[in-house]
Amino acid sequence: MKYTKDRAQAERFVRTKKRMPEGMLAYATAPLHKAPYEPDVIHGVSDILQSYHLGNDWCAAFDTHPFTMVMTMNSSVCHGTVQCHVTQKPNITPMCSSSYTAGKTEQGEVNWIWPGKHLKPTIQWMLERTVRDGGVSFPRTGETYPGFDICKLCPFIAYKEPKSS
Repeated sequence: MKYTKDRAQAERFVRTKKRMPEGMLAYATAPLHKAPYEPDVIHGVSDILQSYHLGNDWCAAFDTHPFTMVMTMNSSVCHGTVQCHVTQKPNITPMCSSSYTAGKTEQGEVNWIWPGKHLKPTIQWMLERTVRDGGVSFPRTGETYPGFDICKLCPFIAYKEPKSS
C-alpha cells in the first residue's frame, strides 16, 4: 500500500510477482565461499560500475542481448531472488527502500542476483577479457580517451578543440 494508488492496485501488483514452486520445503543461505552446496542463486552487492560490467560479461558469455533488469515494488532482494530462481535469468536491481536507511548498504550500491550455474561462465569470460584488454573496466585499463578527466571518467562526454573551417 505504501507506493500504490489504492488497495486494488497493490493486490494486482503483488499477484505479478514470481512465486517459488509448490512443494518447496526449505531454503538455505550462506556466504558463497563457505556454502557446503552448489548455490541455485547468488546474491551480491556492488557499485553501479561493477554490476554494469558483470551484466555486460553475462551478455557476452551467454550470447544474449539485451540484459533485462526487473524491479518490483518493495522487494528488490526478496522478489529478485525468487524471480532469478524461477526464470534462471540474472538481475541487477536497486536496493529495497529501507536498505539504506537501515544502514545495510551505501548509496550507489545495487543488488546483483545470478543463477548459480551462470556465475562461473560469466566470471570465466570476465577473466578472458581482463587478459585481453588489460583490465575488466574500460576506465581502468590504462588507456586514455576523450572525457577521461571529466564526469567521473564517463567516456560519453568529451571536450575537444573546434576544427578550423
